[in-house]
Formats: sequence, C-alpha cells, structure tokens
Amino acid sequence: MSLDFEGIISSLRSKANSVYSNNERLFKLIQDSKKTLEGNKAFSELIDDVKVSIDIIKQYLKGEYTGLSKASIIMIIIGLLYLVNPLDIVPDFLLGGFIDDAAVFAYILKKIHHEIERFTEWKSKNG
Repeated sequence: MSLDFEGIISSLRSKANSVYSNNERLFKLIQDSKKTLEGNKAFSELIDDVKVSIDIIKQYLKGEYTGLSKASIIMIIIGLLYLVNPLDIVPDFLLGGFIDDAAVFAYILKKIHHEIERFTEWKSKNG
C-alpha cells in the first residue's frame, strides 16, 4: 500500500484551518486524539513525538509557547484529524487499521521536526 501523504494533507487542510480557528474544537480534537492513542500499538515508536506534538498545541492554546508557525500547527492538526478519523485509508476497526495513521503522523513529524526540536529546547528551559 502506498500512501499519498501530500494528497492526505491537502484533503484535510481546509478542515484543519477551521479547527485552528476554533479553540474549543481544537481542545476536543486533542482529547479525542489522546483517547485514540491509549494503548495503540501502531504508535509505540512515535508516541513520545506525538505527545510532544499535542503538548505543543496545548502550550500554544495557553499562550505560553508562541514560537510555532501557523503552518506547523496546521500540520499537527492534520495529523490529529487523520488519527481520529475511523474511516481513513485503512479503516481503524480493521486489523492493522492504525498503521496508515502512524505513517501519516510520522510523515508530518518529519516535516516539522525542526519545530519539535525548538519546542523541546524551549520546554527544557521553561519547565
């Protein structure tokens, strides 16, 4: 199976922008993502980076971390939207259904790696 990562990102960009503009929806997306990740073996290798991504959004919502570009926030939101969508390329209820979710999130993490490193450095200095 070959995933069209840029196609997936493009298809979710409009919805991600809508979520970005609504803190209540963004907070709900974070909560839904955390529930989806609980005990999810497909994300075992990515879980730390995914948690950092969620932390970035939470710190952004609180107004404590402002060093994140809108484009990177949108990318994280796209990853979370794909994660919580049970009927994506490989439906999540099928065996191995979260493998595509993990692949999409890994792709996004790779694209915003520099932002994650900067946040991690900021977090270590600011607690």
